[in-house]
Amino acid sequence: MQIDNYQEAQDLTERLEATIPFQVRAGKELLKTMSDRGDTVDANTWLPVDWVKYSGDIGGINCGLEVSPGQTEQRYVVSITHLEIDPEHPLA
Repeated sequence: MQIDNYQEAQDLTERLEATIPFQVRAGKELLKTMSDRGDTVDANTWLPVDWVKYSGDIGGINCGLEVSPGQTEQRYVVSITHLEIDPEHPLA
């Protein structure tokens, strides 16, 4: 059974890719994961998204981000549902 409307999800992914880089804030679950891994990020920290891909029904739209660009090799690939997109972003 298909959950996502594939064409809509693919179109949104392409539109998001066209706006890279853009800013997001981490949701509650992602903040906990980051804290568990030793990253000091709070709910008000804006993080840059530099990668967007659609992974189908299982993963949905995923965003790649760095916690401290240039300072660590720690990267996160996170479902867009765990992120708050900058309200100024044209697709917010």
